[in-house]
Amino acid sequence: RQIRSSRLERRNVRALEDKYSLIEESSKAKSNYADRNYIMKDLKHVRDLSMEHGWTQIDVTGRAVEETASYICELLNERFEKHDLHV
Repeated sequence: RQIRSSRLERRNVRALEDKYSLIEESSKAKSNYADRNYIMKDLKHVRDLSMEHGWTQIDVTGRAVEETASYICELLNERFEKHDLHV
């Protein structure tokens, strides 16, 4: 619990919660960090934005950061190679 609290404080979540009045009357901070409904709405919003702008969506579930970075590099290389061939 202490690690999570420290992480939220480092990311300035506590200050944002104060700013937007997300503090419960018991003075215990309420975070959207684990609110499933909030997360699902946020994911839908991001997916809609992605579709609207033609951005590539990458599922990082179960992937290490290095594996994801490698995949992104592959995508970029493919796109720039295709772009270079048509110039």
